[in-house]
Amino acid sequence: MTLLKSGLYLFLLIANMVGCSKIRIGTFDEEKIYYYAVINEENFEFLKKIYISAKIKPTKLIINSIGGNGLSGINIGKWVYQNNLTIEITQYCLSSCANYIFPSGVKKILHKDALLGWHGGYFQESLSEQITALYNGEHVGGDHEATLSLRSQTKDKNHPCWSFENLDIQKLTHIEKQKHIQHDENCLRFLKKKESDFFKSIGVDSNLPYYGQTQKYRKQFSKERYKMFYYSIEDMDHMGIKNIQLEDGIWTPRNNSLFKKVYLVDIPNDS
Repeated sequence: MTLLKSGLYLFLLIANMVGCSKIRIGTFDEEKIYYYAVINEENFEFLKKIYISAKIKPTKLIINSIGGNGLSGINIGKWVYQNNLTIEITQYCLSSCANYIFPSGVKKILHKDALLGWHGGYFQESLSEQITALYNGEHVGGDHEATLSLRSQTKDKNHPCWSFENLDIQKLTHIEKQKHIQHDENCLRFLKKKESDFFKSIGVDSNLPYYGQTQKYRKQFSKERYKMFYYSIEDMDHMGIKNIQLEDGIWTPRNNSLFKKVYLVDIPNDS
């Protein structure tokens, strides 16, 4: 087993709020490719196949996603950045979508009521504690923060985060549990470096997923009536998320049906 899906519990919550929709990945025309789906490696592979098969390469990715696998989000973000794609959000981009994909676009287009939502990542303070708790059959963390689950991150047996599926924790001896905990801690260190290197490569503040969890927002974040936080366009620009364009000339995320679970965060002046 291994670590998976920064934002798994948020995904389950938001899925219930927006309803179960079919995965839709394809092209509108020669210019646009769309991704309305959970973020995972399988969907990313399908997205790449559509892009590769296009005779004229799309220049814009329209994405609406509730989030999903953090590492897949980083991989999609790299792909977007390398291919100089514009990102367009018509409805919502949450969790790993907001962390890694939205900031990667050469341009970022927001529709009037589009919602961006952050709630943590691989440097979140609670993750190391979650690893030990999971092997003790305990639950640490709530549906308001990025959460780990016990599934394999990859099919590559040489990958730092590969491990067996369908692990029965209750049958593990104490020594076996310690070995698995050590394995997952190594995996988490690998994922932290992936995240850190990613933000450095695209020139974005690596604290983007975390400002709403720290300092004056710590108490507010711990109140589970909130599920995510968001930033003003000015603060996003200050963090390195440049070239944000408003499709309708105005941005009013408060009108989004999911906004009741979100609070605004101001980044520190010295950031």
